[in-house]
Amino acid sequence: MNIMNKASHNSSPRSAAPAARRQRSRLGAALSIELIMVLPILLVLLLAIVEFGILLMNSQGVAAATNHGAREAALASSTRASVEGAIDAALARYTWRNNREVLLFVNGAADPTGALLAAAPSGTRVSVTVNVPMDKAAPDLLTFFGISIAGKELSTTYVTFKE
Repeated sequence: MNIMNKASHNSSPRSAAPAARRQRSRLGAALSIELIMVLPILLVLLLAIVEFGILLMNSQGVAAATNHGAREAALASSTRASVEGAIDAALARYTWRNNREVLLFVNGAADPTGALLAAAPSGTRVSVTVNVPMDKAAPDLLTFFGISIAGKELSTTYVTFKE
């Protein structure tokens, strides 16, 4: 009996080799299909992380520039030109700096010319807002997947009082 078992045992590895190859081939095909299904999701996730990181960095730049503009607006001798100059100086290293929009409000009233700011007495509430289009501040990486940042803005407002 031992001889028969050894003979039948020796013949099984030869017959198992093609089965093992077929199983590895099926496993490789399954892994390829899984990769094809998961790769677009991973790509969208990677692009979203990059775009969000760039937007976050630029949002902090807009906030810092708005802070500088509000500090300038609080000074007794401030004008619209000096506020915009302070904002532009803070945005000097950003490539999108020319796409910013500055809004001034004095006691809640819009001040497009800066006349209200120049004539405002001490204690007047001054609001400085800086808006930047998101598609200028960051590449629109997810537009190919139906998600776009075009038409949206990074916006920050600081409120201060005139000295």
